[in-house]
Amino acid sequence: MSYAKGDKVESGIWKLEGRRDYLVEVSYSDPDSGRRVRKRKTANRLDLARRWRDSIKTDGLRGEILKRPKRKPLRFSDYSQEYLEVWSRNEKKASS
Repeated sequence: MSYAKGDKVESGIWKLEGRRDYLVEVSYSDPDSGRRVRKRKTANRLDLARRWRDSIKTDGLRGEILKRPKRKPLRFSDYSQEYLEVWSRNEKKASS
């Protein structure tokens, strides 16, 4: 989602234009891959924005942020076979 950042409050925190919320941005280097990681969040209070920014930054530097495992690609043939098996079990026989 796109936000108009507005005025910068402090490092990584902006007051959103026309709203009472704050936009928080954190960036750090992933210790495993060395790639830059950016996270964004809105918070309705400045103390919550500071707390989230500091905790994410610290966890990112320690390498404690859990990564979502990549899902194995599902081939259509596997999906269709599974669908037909489930469908055939649930299909009711026509009454005569």
